[in-house]
Amino acid sequence: MAWDPTTRRIIAPVNRLPAIVRLLPSGDFNRERRANPDQEITEQRGSPFSMSRRFFLAPSGIPCVAPPWGELVAVDADTGEIAWRTTLGDLSAIFRFTSAAPTGSLNLGGPVTTTTGLVFIGATIDPYLRAFETKTGRQLWEARLPTSARATPLVFTTASGREMIAIAAGGHDTPLSKPGTTLVVFGLR
Repeated sequence: MAWDPTTRRIIAPVNRLPAIVRLLPSGDFNRERRANPDQEITEQRGSPFSMSRRFFLAPSGIPCVAPPWGELVAVDADTGEIAWRTTLGDLSAIFRFTSAAPTGSLNLGGPVTTTTGLVFIGATIDPYLRAFETKTGRQLWEARLPTSARATPLVFTTASGREMIAIAAGGHDTPLSKPGTTLVVFGLR
């Protein structure tokens, strides 16, 4: 989540993809991982269980719920009301959809806000870093990255006072995004 003190909003990515999650006895971890190489199976340190998770997908690989599958949502901290929500990411090209509306994407990273009323996020599986207005949720900008970024951007200021945005792109193990490791930095005006 990110906090915008000017609008007093909490801004967070939201995934709308149901998953099938199972707890497995820790002793079954290695056997389950070998038997199900297509599933995410992880150990849970300090617990007598491991965890298996797979998204609820049709045989075609498309999620079994209607899009949007990912959103960026702003909540007013004083009232708890949703101030705005917008579709985050687009997997239309991957699934060969012809709809003009973006599908949204699984989000695996967080947003960051700037002092100028922007929120940046690059958490989607599609390879973009995007900027939205914190006040309205309107997307103002996007830049294509070498691969997707399962990371939270970093805002910093140079010695000369210029505000910059940096994000790590890459390191993926999914057919939806190519592997890579690149630090990408953008300067704000």
